[in-house]
Amino acid sequence: MIVSDVTFFCRRAALLLVLLLVAGAAYGQTFDFRGVHLIGGVPKADIFFNNDPSPSTVPFESASAIAKKLPEGTLNVKVSPTGAGLGGAILNRDIAGASNIEYTAIAYGTAVQPRMAVLERMRTQRAPDGMSLLRIFNASTIQTSFDVYVGSTDSAVFTAGLTPDGFSPFITVRAAALPVIFTEAGKKTPVAKVIAPFVNGGIMTLIVTGTNAADLKVYVLSGEQPDAGPLVPLKGVTGGGLLPSLRVMHAWRQTTANGKKLQSLDLYIDGQPKTHDLHYRSASEKFGPFGADTALVKFTPFNEGLEIYHQVVRLRNDSDFTVILTKLQDGAPTGMLLTAPATVPGNAAESLFVRVANAASFLPNARVRLYAPADATTPVMDTTVEFLAHNNFISVPRGTMKLDVYHPGQTSPSPLLTGGSSGNFATSYLTFVLAGDDSMLTVDLLNESLPSQQVFDPANGVAYDPATASAMRLANAPNPFSSHTTIGFRMERAGHVTIGLFDRLGRRVRTVLDEHRDAGEQQVEFDGSDLPAGAYLYRLGVDGNAGATGRMMLVK
Repeated sequence: MIVSDVTFFCRRAALLLVLLLVAGAAYGQTFDFRGVHLIGGVPKADIFFNNDPSPSTVPFESASAIAKKLPEGTLNVKVSPTGAGLGGAILNRDIAGASNIEYTAIAYGTAVQPRMAVLERMRTQRAPDGMSLLRIFNASTIQTSFDVYVGSTDSAVFTAGLTPDGFSPFITVRAAALPVIFTEAGKKTPVAKVIAPFVNGGIMTLIVTGTNAADLKVYVLSGEQPDAGPLVPLKGVTGGGLLPSLRVMHAWRQTTANGKKLQSLDLYIDGQPKTHDLHYRSASEKFGPFGADTALVKFTPFNEGLEIYHQVVRLRNDSDFTVILTKLQDGAPTGMLLTAPATVPGNAAESLFVRVANAASFLPNARVRLYAPADATTPVMDTTVEFLAHNNFISVPRGTMKLDVYHPGQTSPSPLLTGGSSGNFATSYLTFVLAGDDSMLTVDLLNESLPSQQVFDPANGVAYDPATASAMRLANAPNPFSSHTTIGFRMERAGHVTIGLFDRLGRRVRTVLDEHRDAGEQQVEFDGSDLPAGAYLYRLGVDGNAGATGRMMLVK
Protein backbone atom coordinates (compact mmCIF):
# COMPACT_ATOMS: atom_id res chain seq x y z
CA MET A 1 0.00 0.00 0.00
CA ILE A 2 1.22 3.48 -0.85
CA VAL A 3 0.61 6.18 1.70
CA SER A 4 2.07 9.42 2.99
CA ASP A 5 0.90 12.42 4.93
CA VAL A 6 2.08 15.96 5.31
CA THR A 7 3.62 15.29 8.74
CA PHE A 8 5.51 12.26 7.43
CA PHE A 9 7.01 14.22 4.57
CA CYS A 10 7.84 17.18 6.79
CA ARG A 11 9.89 14.95 9.12
CA ARG A 12 11.96 13.84 6.17
CA ALA A 13 12.07 17.10 4.24
CA ALA A 14 15.80 17.57 4.65
CA LEU A 15 16.62 14.05 3.43
CA LEU A 16 14.30 14.31 0.45
CA LEU A 17 15.60 17.74 -0.43
CA VAL A 18 19.21 16.55 -0.55
CA LEU A 19 18.39 13.46 -2.57
CA LEU A 20 16.20 15.25 -5.06
CA LEU A 21 18.51 18.21 -5.52
CA VAL A 22 21.33 15.78 -6.28
CA ALA A 23 19.10 14.39 -9.00
CA GLY A 24 19.22 17.79 -10.66
CA ALA A 25 16.02 19.48 -9.51
CA ALA A 26 15.91 23.21 -10.06
CA TYR A 27 15.13 25.46 -7.14
CA GLY A 28 11.37 26.23 -6.91
CA GLN A 29 10.32 23.34 -9.18
CA THR A 30 7.95 21.08 -7.18
CA PHE A 31 5.42 18.31 -7.58
CA ASP A 32 2.62 16.75 -5.51
CA PHE A 33 2.18 13.06 -4.65
CA ARG A 34 -0.42 10.71 -3.21
CA GLY A 35 -0.76 6.94 -3.05
CA VAL A 36 -3.66 4.49 -3.23
CA HIS A 37 -3.54 0.96 -1.79
CA LEU A 38 -5.74 -1.70 -3.40
CA ILE A 39 -3.47 -4.75 -3.22
CA GLY A 40 -5.74 -7.70 -2.46
CA GLY A 41 -4.65 -9.97 0.38
CA VAL A 42 -2.56 -7.27 2.10
CA PRO A 43 -4.69 -5.92 4.99
CA LYS A 44 -1.98 -3.42 5.94
CA ALA A 45 1.10 -2.31 4.11
CA ASP A 46 4.31 -0.55 5.13
CA ILE A 47 5.37 2.24 2.79
CA PHE A 48 9.05 3.21 2.50
CA PHE A 49 10.25 6.41 0.80
CA ASN A 50 13.85 6.50 -0.46
CA ASN A 51 14.71 3.50 1.74
CA ASP A 52 14.01 5.36 4.97
CA PRO A 53 13.80 2.56 7.60
CA SER A 54 10.73 4.14 9.30
CA PRO A 55 7.70 3.13 7.22
CA SER A 56 4.18 4.48 7.25
CA THR A 57 1.39 1.91 7.69
CA VAL A 58 -2.09 2.21 6.15
CA PRO A 59 -5.00 -0.25 5.79
CA PHE A 60 -6.35 -1.78 2.58
CA GLU A 61 -8.72 0.32 0.40
CA SER A 62 -7.28 3.63 1.56
CA ALA A 63 -5.49 6.60 0.04
CA SER A 64 -2.70 8.69 1.46
CA ALA A 65 -2.84 12.41 2.03
CA ILE A 66 -1.47 14.58 -0.77
CA ALA A 67 2.13 15.54 -0.06
CA LYS A 68 2.46 18.96 -1.64
CA LYS A 69 5.38 20.82 -3.20
CA LEU A 70 8.04 18.13 -3.08
CA PRO A 71 11.32 19.18 -4.77
CA GLU A 72 11.49 18.07 -8.38
CA GLY A 73 13.41 14.85 -8.87
CA THR A 74 13.17 11.10 -8.32
CA LEU A 75 11.19 9.57 -5.49
CA ASN A 76 11.65 5.85 -4.74
CA VAL A 77 8.62 4.06 -3.24
CA LYS A 78 8.64 0.54 -1.82
CA VAL A 79 5.57 -1.33 -0.58
CA SER A 80 5.81 -4.27 1.84
CA PRO A 81 3.26 -6.26 3.83
CA THR A 82 3.33 -4.88 7.36
CA GLY A 83 6.36 -6.20 9.26
CA ALA A 84 8.15 -7.59 6.18
CA GLY A 85 10.63 -4.69 6.07
CA LEU A 86 12.55 -3.32 3.09
CA GLY A 87 13.69 -6.80 2.14
CA GLY A 88 10.08 -7.96 1.82
CA ALA A 89 9.00 -5.26 -0.61
CA ILE A 90 6.55 -6.52 -3.21
CA LEU A 91 6.62 -3.27 -5.20
CA ASN A 92 9.60 -1.04 -5.97
CA ARG A 93 9.08 2.01 -8.17
CA ASP A 94 10.95 5.21 -8.99
CA ILE A 95 8.68 8.18 -9.68
CA ALA A 96 10.22 11.08 -11.58
CA GLY A 97 8.50 14.17 -10.24
CA ALA A 98 8.25 16.99 -12.77
CA SER A 99 7.14 20.46 -11.74
CA ASN A 100 3.50 21.44 -11.22
CA ILE A 101 2.23 17.87 -11.56
CA GLU A 102 0.13 15.89 -9.08
CA TYR A 103 1.04 12.18 -9.22
CA THR A 104 -1.32 9.46 -8.02
CA ALA A 105 0.38 6.08 -7.60
CA ILE A 106 -2.18 3.24 -7.48
CA ALA A 107 -0.93 -0.07 -6.07
CA TYR A 108 -3.33 -2.89 -6.97
CA GLY A 109 -3.55 -6.56 -7.93
CA THR A 110 -2.61 -9.23 -5.36
CA ALA A 111 0.30 -9.90 -3.05
CA VAL A 112 1.46 -12.58 -5.52
CA GLN A 113 1.06 -10.35 -8.58
CA PRO A 114 1.15 -6.74 -7.40
CA ARG A 115 1.08 -3.88 -9.89
CA MET A 116 1.45 -0.12 -9.80
CA ALA A 117 0.20 2.63 -12.10
CA VAL A 118 1.07 6.31 -11.87
CA LEU A 119 -1.54 8.84 -13.04
CA GLU A 120 -0.75 12.50 -13.62
CA ARG A 121 -2.69 15.75 -13.42
CA MET A 122 -1.55 19.33 -13.89
CA ARG A 123 -2.05 21.20 -10.61
CA THR A 124 -3.66 24.05 -12.54
CA GLN A 125 -6.26 21.79 -14.18
CA ARG A 126 -9.77 22.79 -13.05
CA ALA A 127 -13.34 22.09 -14.07
CA PRO A 128 -15.57 24.89 -15.43
CA ASP A 129 -18.33 26.20 -13.19
CA GLY A 130 -21.19 23.72 -12.90
CA MET A 131 -18.99 20.86 -14.11
CA SER A 132 -16.69 18.19 -12.66
CA LEU A 133 -13.56 16.46 -13.98
CA LEU A 134 -13.69 12.68 -14.41
CA ARG A 135 -11.19 10.00 -15.39
CA ILE A 136 -11.33 6.22 -15.00
CA PHE A 137 -8.60 3.70 -14.23
CA ASN A 138 -9.13 0.02 -15.04
CA ALA A 139 -7.46 -2.03 -12.29
CA SER A 140 -9.54 -5.15 -13.00
CA THR A 141 -8.14 -8.39 -14.35
CA ILE A 142 -11.02 -9.08 -16.74
CA GLN A 143 -9.52 -9.96 -20.09
CA THR A 144 -11.69 -7.57 -22.05
CA SER A 145 -11.89 -3.86 -22.73
CA PHE A 146 -14.61 -1.52 -21.43
CA ASP A 147 -16.62 1.15 -23.13
CA VAL A 148 -17.71 3.68 -20.52
CA TYR A 149 -20.82 5.89 -20.72
CA VAL A 150 -21.98 8.71 -18.45
CA GLY A 151 -25.76 9.12 -18.22
CA SER A 152 -26.95 6.19 -20.35
CA THR A 153 -25.76 3.94 -23.16
CA ASP A 154 -27.69 6.26 -25.47
CA SER A 155 -25.18 8.99 -24.60
CA ALA A 156 -21.93 9.47 -26.47
CA VAL A 157 -19.30 7.04 -25.22
CA PHE A 158 -17.10 8.60 -22.52
CA THR A 159 -14.13 6.41 -23.34
CA ALA A 160 -13.87 3.45 -25.70
CA GLY A 161 -11.84 0.28 -25.32
CA LEU A 162 -10.46 0.93 -21.83
CA THR A 163 -8.06 -2.00 -21.40
CA PRO A 164 -6.82 -3.54 -18.11
CA ASP A 165 -4.17 -1.25 -16.58
CA GLY A 166 -5.39 1.59 -18.80
CA PHE A 167 -6.81 4.95 -17.84
CA SER A 168 -8.82 7.61 -19.61
CA PRO A 169 -7.99 11.29 -19.92
CA PHE A 170 -10.00 13.78 -17.89
CA ILE A 171 -13.28 15.00 -19.37
CA THR A 172 -15.84 17.41 -17.97
CA VAL A 173 -19.23 16.11 -16.81
CA ARG A 174 -22.20 17.92 -15.33
CA ALA A 175 -22.15 18.40 -11.55
CA ALA A 176 -24.93 15.96 -10.60
CA ALA A 177 -25.50 12.41 -9.39
CA LEU A 178 -25.14 10.57 -12.70
CA PRO A 179 -24.89 6.90 -13.68
CA VAL A 180 -21.56 5.65 -15.02
CA ILE A 181 -22.09 2.53 -17.12
CA PHE A 182 -19.44 -0.03 -18.13
CA THR A 183 -20.03 -2.31 -21.11
CA GLU A 184 -17.83 -4.70 -23.05
CA ALA A 185 -16.16 -2.82 -25.88
CA GLY A 186 -18.54 -2.43 -28.81
CA LYS A 187 -21.57 -3.67 -26.83
CA LYS A 188 -24.47 -1.99 -25.02
CA THR A 189 -25.25 -4.52 -22.27
CA PRO A 190 -23.97 -3.17 -18.92
CA VAL A 191 -21.22 -5.06 -17.16
CA ALA A 192 -21.56 -2.67 -14.21
CA LYS A 193 -23.46 0.48 -13.31
CA VAL A 194 -22.81 2.94 -10.49
CA ILE A 195 -24.13 6.34 -9.50
CA ALA A 196 -21.29 8.85 -9.16
CA PRO A 197 -21.86 12.06 -7.13
CA PHE A 198 -20.20 14.68 -9.32
CA VAL A 199 -19.88 18.02 -7.53
CA ASN A 200 -19.27 21.51 -8.82
CA GLY A 201 -15.55 21.93 -9.51
CA GLY A 202 -14.81 18.38 -8.34
CA ILE A 203 -11.91 16.23 -9.58
CA MET A 204 -12.76 12.54 -9.51
CA THR A 205 -10.95 9.32 -10.40
CA LEU A 206 -13.01 6.12 -10.60
CA ILE A 207 -10.97 2.95 -9.99
CA VAL A 208 -12.44 -0.36 -11.20
CA THR A 209 -11.26 -3.60 -9.58
CA GLY A 210 -12.35 -7.24 -9.77
CA THR A 211 -11.56 -10.52 -11.45
CA ASN A 212 -14.84 -11.12 -13.30
CA ALA A 213 -18.11 -9.41 -14.17
CA ALA A 214 -19.75 -10.71 -10.98
CA ASP A 215 -17.34 -9.08 -8.53
CA LEU A 216 -16.53 -5.71 -10.06
CA LYS A 217 -16.09 -2.92 -7.54
CA VAL A 218 -15.80 0.79 -8.32
CA TYR A 219 -14.06 3.20 -5.94
CA VAL A 220 -14.06 6.97 -6.08
CA LEU A 221 -10.93 8.99 -5.31
CA SER A 222 -11.69 12.67 -4.90
CA GLY A 223 -9.04 15.26 -5.68
CA GLU A 224 -10.96 17.68 -3.47
CA GLN A 225 -10.23 15.57 -0.36
CA PRO A 226 -6.45 15.77 0.08
CA ASP A 227 -6.35 14.08 3.49
CA ALA A 228 -5.65 10.40 4.05
CA GLY A 229 -8.62 8.10 4.43
CA PRO A 230 -10.58 5.14 3.07
CA LEU A 231 -11.75 5.12 -0.52
CA VAL A 232 -15.49 5.35 -1.17
CA PRO A 233 -16.96 2.29 -2.94
CA LEU A 234 -19.84 3.37 -5.19
CA LYS A 235 -23.16 1.58 -4.96
CA GLY A 236 -24.19 -0.53 -7.91
CA VAL A 237 -24.52 -4.03 -9.29
CA THR A 238 -22.97 -5.93 -12.13
CA GLY A 239 -25.21 -7.12 -14.92
CA GLY A 240 -28.92 -6.60 -14.38
CA GLY A 241 -29.08 -3.05 -13.11
CA LEU A 242 -28.56 -1.00 -9.97
CA LEU A 243 -29.34 -2.61 -6.65
CA PRO A 244 -32.18 -0.88 -4.78
CA SER A 245 -31.75 1.44 -1.81
CA LEU A 246 -34.21 2.35 0.95
CA ARG A 247 -34.85 5.36 3.18
CA VAL A 248 -37.64 6.43 5.55
CA MET A 249 -39.42 9.69 6.30
CA HIS A 250 -41.01 10.35 9.71
CA ALA A 251 -44.32 12.15 9.05
CA TRP A 252 -46.35 10.62 11.94
CA ARG A 253 -47.32 13.65 14.04
CA GLN A 254 -47.60 11.94 17.41
CA THR A 255 -47.50 14.14 20.52
CA THR A 256 -46.42 13.13 24.00
CA ALA A 257 -48.61 13.35 27.11
CA ASN A 258 -47.97 17.07 27.53
CA GLY A 259 -49.13 17.67 23.96
CA LYS A 260 -46.03 19.61 22.98
CA LYS A 261 -43.01 17.47 22.14
CA LEU A 262 -43.14 15.42 18.98
CA GLN A 263 -42.09 11.80 19.26
CA SER A 264 -38.77 10.61 17.83
CA LEU A 265 -38.37 7.12 16.44
CA ASP A 266 -35.78 4.40 16.08
CA LEU A 267 -35.64 2.49 12.80
CA TYR A 268 -34.70 -1.13 12.12
CA ILE A 269 -34.29 -2.77 8.70
CA ASP A 270 -34.26 -6.57 8.62
CA GLY A 271 -33.73 -6.54 12.39
CA GLN A 272 -30.67 -4.32 12.28
CA PRO A 273 -30.72 -0.83 13.90
CA LYS A 274 -30.32 1.82 11.21
CA THR A 275 -31.42 5.20 12.57
CA HIS A 276 -31.57 6.35 16.19
CA ASP A 277 -33.71 9.30 17.29
CA LEU A 278 -35.28 10.13 13.91
CA HIS A 279 -37.27 13.31 14.48
CA TYR A 280 -40.68 14.20 13.11
CA ARG A 281 -40.37 15.81 9.66
CA SER A 282 -37.00 14.21 8.97
CA ALA A 283 -35.93 11.72 6.33
CA SER A 284 -33.14 9.24 6.95
CA GLU A 285 -30.14 8.64 4.75
CA LYS A 286 -30.44 6.00 2.05
CA PHE A 287 -29.62 2.47 3.19
CA GLY A 288 -28.37 -0.27 0.90
CA PRO A 289 -27.75 -1.41 -1.70
CA PHE A 290 -29.94 -4.45 -0.99
CA GLY A 291 -29.42 -7.77 -2.70
CA ALA A 292 -32.60 -9.37 -1.30
CA ASP A 293 -36.12 -9.22 -2.77
CA THR A 294 -37.69 -7.73 0.37
CA ALA A 295 -36.77 -5.57 3.34
CA LEU A 296 -38.58 -5.47 6.69
CA VAL A 297 -38.84 -1.93 8.04
CA LYS A 298 -39.74 -1.58 11.74
CA PHE A 299 -40.38 1.59 13.75
CA THR A 300 -40.12 1.81 17.54
CA PRO A 301 -40.44 4.82 19.88
CA PHE A 302 -37.14 6.46 20.73
CA ASN A 303 -35.17 4.31 23.21
CA GLU A 304 -38.16 2.04 23.93
CA GLY A 305 -37.83 -0.89 21.51
CA LEU A 306 -41.60 -1.54 21.36
CA GLU A 307 -42.74 -1.89 17.75
CA ILE A 308 -45.44 0.56 16.68
CA TYR A 309 -45.46 -0.27 12.98
CA HIS A 310 -43.71 -2.47 10.46
CA GLN A 311 -43.83 -2.78 6.69
CA VAL A 312 -42.43 -5.31 4.24
CA VAL A 313 -41.04 -3.54 1.17
CA ARG A 314 -40.77 -5.56 -2.03
CA LEU A 315 -37.54 -4.43 -3.70
CA ARG A 316 -36.45 -4.46 -7.30
CA ASN A 317 -33.36 -3.33 -9.17
CA ASP A 318 -33.03 0.13 -10.72
CA SER A 319 -35.35 1.65 -8.09
CA ASP A 320 -34.99 3.60 -4.88
CA PHE A 321 -37.68 3.21 -2.20
CA THR A 322 -38.95 5.50 0.54
CA VAL A 323 -41.33 4.51 3.36
CA ILE A 324 -43.23 7.48 4.80
CA LEU A 325 -44.58 6.76 8.27
CA THR A 326 -47.82 8.68 8.69
CA LYS A 327 -51.14 8.11 10.48
CA LEU A 328 -54.77 7.30 9.88
CA GLN A 329 -57.64 9.51 10.99
CA ASP A 330 -57.92 7.64 14.27
CA GLY A 331 -54.23 8.29 14.98
CA ALA A 332 -52.96 4.77 14.26
CA PRO A 333 -49.65 4.70 12.37
CA THR A 334 -49.51 3.54 8.79
CA GLY A 335 -47.02 3.78 5.96
CA MET A 336 -46.97 4.76 2.33
CA LEU A 337 -44.38 3.60 -0.16
CA LEU A 338 -42.67 5.77 -2.77
CA THR A 339 -40.63 4.34 -5.63
CA ALA A 340 -38.27 6.41 -7.77
CA PRO A 341 -35.93 5.39 -10.58
CA ALA A 342 -32.34 4.98 -9.49
CA THR A 343 -30.99 6.30 -12.78
CA VAL A 344 -31.28 9.81 -14.14
CA PRO A 345 -32.93 10.50 -17.53
CA GLY A 346 -30.88 11.88 -20.36
CA ASN A 347 -32.60 15.29 -20.23
CA ALA A 348 -31.81 15.82 -16.52
CA ALA A 349 -29.49 18.70 -17.37
CA GLU A 350 -32.48 20.86 -18.32
CA SER A 351 -35.28 19.32 -16.24
CA LEU A 352 -36.40 18.37 -12.76
CA PHE A 353 -38.81 15.49 -12.20
CA VAL A 354 -41.47 16.34 -9.63
CA ARG A 355 -44.53 14.68 -8.06
CA VAL A 356 -46.82 15.11 -5.03
CA ALA A 357 -47.46 12.47 -2.33
CA ASN A 358 -50.37 12.78 0.13
CA ALA A 359 -49.49 11.53 3.63
CA ALA A 360 -52.17 13.70 5.33
CA SER A 361 -55.23 11.56 6.19
CA PHE A 362 -57.37 14.60 6.99
CA LEU A 363 -56.95 15.65 3.33
CA PRO A 364 -58.36 12.53 1.66
CA ASN A 365 -58.57 14.28 -1.68
CA ALA A 366 -56.07 17.16 -1.73
CA ARG A 367 -56.04 19.37 -4.76
CA VAL A 368 -52.60 20.57 -5.82
CA ARG A 369 -51.38 23.05 -8.40
CA LEU A 370 -47.71 23.26 -9.30
CA TYR A 371 -46.21 26.29 -11.01
CA ALA A 372 -42.77 26.17 -12.66
CA PRO A 373 -41.35 28.76 -12.70
CA ALA A 374 -42.95 30.00 -9.49
CA ASP A 375 -44.25 33.21 -11.06
CA ALA A 376 -46.03 31.43 -13.92
CA THR A 377 -49.76 32.05 -14.31
CA THR A 378 -50.62 28.59 -15.68
CA PRO A 379 -49.88 25.50 -13.55
CA VAL A 380 -47.87 22.65 -15.02
CA MET A 381 -49.75 20.31 -12.65
CA ASP A 382 -53.40 20.62 -11.56
CA THR A 383 -54.67 17.42 -10.02
CA THR A 384 -56.09 15.73 -6.94
CA VAL A 385 -54.01 13.31 -4.87
CA GLU A 386 -55.68 10.79 -2.57
CA PHE A 387 -54.42 9.94 0.88
CA LEU A 388 -51.60 7.33 0.71
CA ALA A 389 -51.26 7.97 -3.02
CA HIS A 390 -49.08 10.04 -5.32
CA ASN A 391 -49.17 11.16 -8.92
CA ASN A 392 -46.54 10.35 -11.53
CA PHE A 393 -43.35 12.34 -11.97
CA ILE A 394 -43.66 15.18 -14.45
CA SER A 395 -40.78 16.99 -16.12
CA VAL A 396 -40.47 20.69 -15.33
CA PRO A 397 -37.75 23.20 -16.26
CA ARG A 398 -35.01 23.71 -13.71
CA GLY A 399 -35.64 26.80 -11.62
CA THR A 400 -38.10 28.03 -9.02
CA MET A 401 -41.33 26.16 -8.22
CA LYS A 402 -44.51 26.90 -6.27
CA LEU A 403 -47.05 24.36 -5.01
CA ASP A 404 -50.54 25.48 -3.98
CA VAL A 405 -52.57 23.06 -1.82
CA TYR A 406 -56.36 23.28 -1.51
CA HIS A 407 -59.02 21.71 0.66
CA PRO A 408 -60.74 18.67 -0.86
CA GLY A 409 -63.09 19.84 -3.60
CA GLN A 410 -62.11 23.48 -3.21
CA THR A 411 -61.80 25.61 -6.34
CA SER A 412 -61.11 28.95 -4.71
CA PRO A 413 -57.92 30.63 -5.93
CA SER A 414 -56.85 31.14 -2.30
CA PRO A 415 -54.77 28.07 -1.41
CA LEU A 416 -54.68 26.43 2.00
CA LEU A 417 -50.89 26.41 1.86
CA THR A 418 -48.19 27.40 -0.59
CA GLY A 419 -44.94 25.48 -0.69
CA GLY A 420 -41.99 26.27 -2.89
CA SER A 421 -38.46 25.59 -3.94
CA SER A 422 -35.57 27.51 -5.44
CA GLY A 423 -35.03 24.65 -7.87
CA ASN A 424 -31.25 24.75 -7.39
CA PHE A 425 -30.76 20.99 -7.33
CA ALA A 426 -27.93 18.99 -8.83
CA THR A 427 -30.11 15.89 -8.59
CA SER A 428 -33.40 15.38 -10.34
CA TYR A 429 -36.17 13.46 -8.51
CA LEU A 430 -38.20 15.60 -6.06
CA THR A 431 -41.42 14.78 -4.19
CA PHE A 432 -43.62 17.32 -2.41
CA VAL A 433 -45.02 15.47 0.65
CA LEU A 434 -48.27 16.66 2.27
CA ALA A 435 -48.22 15.75 5.97
CA GLY A 436 -49.52 16.83 9.38
CA ASP A 437 -52.82 16.28 11.19
CA ASP A 438 -56.20 18.00 11.60
CA SER A 439 -54.55 20.96 13.34
CA MET A 440 -51.51 21.50 11.13
CA LEU A 441 -50.64 20.96 7.45
CA THR A 442 -47.07 20.88 6.16
CA VAL A 443 -45.54 20.58 2.70
CA ASP A 444 -42.06 19.09 2.66
CA LEU A 445 -39.80 18.61 -0.34
CA LEU A 446 -38.19 15.17 -0.33
CA ASN A 447 -35.10 14.97 -2.53
CA GLU A 448 -35.35 11.41 -3.82
CA SER A 449 -31.85 11.54 -5.34
CA LEU A 450 -30.16 12.78 -2.17
CA PRO A 451 -28.30 9.97 -0.33
CA SER A 452 -27.93 11.85 2.98
CA GLN A 453 -30.40 12.67 5.74
CA GLN A 454 -32.89 15.52 5.30
CA VAL A 455 -34.50 17.69 7.97
CA PHE A 456 -37.40 19.80 6.78
CA ASP A 457 -38.21 23.38 7.78
CA PRO A 458 -40.32 23.19 10.99
CA ALA A 459 -41.76 26.65 10.27
CA ASN A 460 -43.36 25.42 7.06
CA GLY A 461 -46.87 24.64 8.31
CA VAL A 462 -50.31 26.22 8.60
CA ALA A 463 -53.38 25.57 10.73
CA TYR A 464 -56.02 23.42 9.06
CA ASP A 465 -59.69 24.37 9.24
CA PRO A 466 -61.75 21.15 9.21
CA ALA A 467 -65.00 23.12 8.75
CA THR A 468 -64.20 23.61 5.07
CA ALA A 469 -63.31 19.97 4.46
CA SER A 470 -65.56 17.35 2.89
CA ALA A 471 -68.85 16.91 4.69
CA MET A 472 -69.01 13.19 3.99
CA ARG A 473 -68.88 11.01 7.10
CA LEU A 474 -67.65 7.43 7.06
CA ALA A 475 -67.66 4.74 9.77
CA ASN A 476 -68.20 1.02 10.22
CA ALA A 477 -69.76 -1.01 13.05
CA PRO A 478 -68.95 -3.28 14.70
CA ASN A 479 -65.27 -2.42 14.72
CA PRO A 480 -63.27 -4.59 15.38
CA PHE A 481 -65.28 -7.38 13.70
CA SER A 482 -64.75 -11.07 13.04
CA SER A 483 -66.45 -11.53 9.67
CA HIS A 484 -69.23 -8.98 8.90
CA THR A 485 -69.51 -5.24 9.46
CA THR A 486 -71.71 -2.41 8.20
CA ILE A 487 -70.14 0.65 6.59
CA GLY A 488 -72.19 3.82 6.95
CA PHE A 489 -71.71 7.14 5.20
CA ARG A 490 -73.62 10.31 4.36
CA MET A 491 -73.99 11.71 0.83
CA GLU A 492 -74.40 15.46 0.38
CA ARG A 493 -75.69 14.83 -3.15
CA ALA A 494 -76.49 11.88 -5.39
CA GLY A 495 -73.62 10.37 -7.32
CA HIS A 496 -71.66 7.30 -8.31
CA VAL A 497 -70.02 5.87 -5.20
CA THR A 498 -66.98 3.65 -4.86
CA ILE A 499 -65.49 2.19 -1.67
CA GLY A 500 -62.08 0.56 -1.98
CA LEU A 501 -60.47 -1.62 0.68
CA PHE A 502 -56.67 -1.47 1.14
CA ASP A 503 -54.22 -3.44 3.27
CA ARG A 504 -51.62 -1.80 5.50
CA LEU A 505 -49.17 -1.68 2.59
CA GLY A 506 -51.61 0.44 0.60
CA ARG A 507 -52.54 -2.33 -1.86
CA ARG A 508 -56.18 -2.52 -3.00
CA VAL A 509 -57.60 -5.89 -1.90
CA ARG A 510 -61.32 -5.42 -2.53
CA THR A 511 -63.86 -3.13 -4.19
CA VAL A 512 -66.62 -2.97 -1.58
CA LEU A 513 -69.03 -0.72 -3.50
CA ASP A 514 -69.25 0.58 -7.07
CA GLU A 515 -72.74 1.94 -7.85
CA HIS A 516 -75.01 5.01 -7.89
CA ARG A 517 -76.37 6.19 -4.53
CA ASP A 518 -78.84 8.94 -3.62
CA ALA A 519 -78.20 11.82 -1.24
CA GLY A 520 -78.59 11.14 2.48
CA GLU A 521 -77.57 8.42 4.90
CA GLN A 522 -76.25 5.23 3.23
CA GLN A 523 -75.13 1.78 4.34
CA VAL A 524 -73.34 -1.17 2.77
CA GLU A 525 -72.73 -4.61 4.27
CA PHE A 526 -69.21 -5.95 4.10
CA ASP A 527 -68.17 -9.60 4.38
CA GLY A 528 -64.51 -10.03 5.33
CA SER A 529 -64.64 -13.68 6.30
CA ASP A 530 -62.26 -14.68 3.48
CA LEU A 531 -59.62 -12.08 4.34
CA PRO A 532 -56.72 -12.53 6.77
CA ALA A 533 -56.94 -10.78 10.13
CA GLY A 534 -55.42 -7.35 10.38
CA ALA A 535 -55.95 -3.62 9.92
CA TYR A 536 -57.53 -2.37 6.69
CA LEU A 537 -58.12 1.07 5.24
CA TYR A 538 -61.27 1.85 3.26
CA ARG A 539 -61.70 4.91 1.09
CA LEU A 540 -64.90 6.52 -0.17
CA GLY A 541 -65.08 8.15 -3.60
CA VAL A 542 -67.93 10.02 -5.31
CA ASP A 543 -67.98 10.66 -9.07
CA GLY A 544 -64.27 9.93 -9.29
CA ASN A 545 -63.29 12.24 -6.43
CA ALA A 546 -61.89 10.78 -3.21
CA GLY A 547 -63.74 11.54 0.01
CA ALA A 548 -63.41 10.31 3.58
CA THR A 549 -61.19 7.46 4.73
CA GLY A 550 -61.87 4.94 7.50
CA ARG A 551 -60.03 2.15 9.27
CA MET A 552 -61.37 -1.26 10.22
CA MET A 553 -59.85 -4.07 12.26
CA LEU A 554 -60.61 -7.66 11.27
CA VAL A 555 -60.02 -10.27 13.98
CA LYS A 556 -60.30 -14.05 13.72
